[in-house]
Amino acid sequence: MDRQKKMLMMYSILFIVLLLLALWVILPFLLTIIGGLIVAFIFYPVHKRLSRLIRSKGLSAFIITLLILVIFTVPLFLLAQAFVKESYSSYIIVKQQLSGSPIFSPEPCIEPGIRCDFTNWVQSMVPPSQLRFYFEDGIGKIAQWAISKANEVVLKIPSMFLQVFVMMFVIYYSLKEGNKAVRKFFSVVALKTRHSEEIKKKVKEMIGSTLYGMLILAAIQGLAAGIGFFIFGIRSPVLLGILTALAALIPIIGTALVWLPVVSIQIVNAFLSNDSTALLMSIGLLAYCIFPVSTIDNLVRHKIIGDKARTHPLLVLLGILGGLAAFGVFGILIGPIIVTLFVTFIDIYQEERLSNETES
Repeated sequence: MDRQKKMLMMYSILFIVLLLLALWVILPFLLTIIGGLIVAFIFYPVHKRLSRLIRSKGLSAFIITLLILVIFTVPLFLLAQAFVKESYSSYIIVKQQLSGSPIFSPEPCIEPGIRCDFTNWVQSMVPPSQLRFYFEDGIGKIAQWAISKANEVVLKIPSMFLQVFVMMFVIYYSLKEGNKAVRKFFSVVALKTRHSEEIKKKVKEMIGSTLYGMLILAAIQGLAAGIGFFIFGIRSPVLLGILTALAALIPIIGTALVWLPVVSIQIVNAFLSNDSTALLMSIGLLAYCIFPVSTIDNLVRHKIIGDKARTHPLLVLLGILGGLAAFGVFGILIGPIIVTLFVTFIDIYQEERLSNETES
């Protein structure tokens, strides 16, 4: 008996050591692996139908993996390209207009309007020569910051490619052999069949409702932004609305990636053209983008997800915010899943406890 206890203790110690070493090895890719598992879970129904059609799980998993790569990279590339293009154009326009602005002139501005009032007030505080120096110095610092950030992105490209490569592998093998892994996991955990099915059902509901909420809110925010751009006379409101909907899928910053540069350009142009009406319209567009467009996400998301997943909205909200803080972008899915699993295991514990009390 003592020998069996010693062997069990040694086996437990060895298992814990190996588990810690395994976690240490995969820690740099932990979020990538979790993200890949979630994406594979989302696309598994598509893989299941395709594998039946072509009668090959491996080929089906490969096709779905390539499809996922295209779905995630192409919109992101187009959004980044549009953002960089608009940012550079805005930078050139603002720099040119500010360079010829009367705010740098040694003569006082005598034209009627808000621009001259503001110009004279600023010149009374700071001499025009110093203003030009501060302006050119600020432009130089912005350019240096942009170049340094671009260099950081370039240096991170190999790491990003490695993360994408690992995620694609995780997705491929999760699709191809996911059922075996899930059965193995639940056999090790030794849960009752109905409990394991309940856990799968809850996770599936939460992932589906989270994605449903993200897509619905992105569409609503994109439509609201497009209507606002049209009402306030912004060029290409349909294109900007579509870009806003795509940006809304990005947590935290989201729609501001599109409307903030647009509003900033409108305000600067209105000020430099001495157009009080255009300035008021720009401020109105700013208020519209901040409140109806951006805040609807924070007010409605947890309610939509909670109702569809049949989970209390407070738990969903805590899961989303806590997940974003702990796991970054993937936290918007990981957080609610963890909260759902926690609540489900509490329900299972209560059910088993009541069952044991009844039997005794």
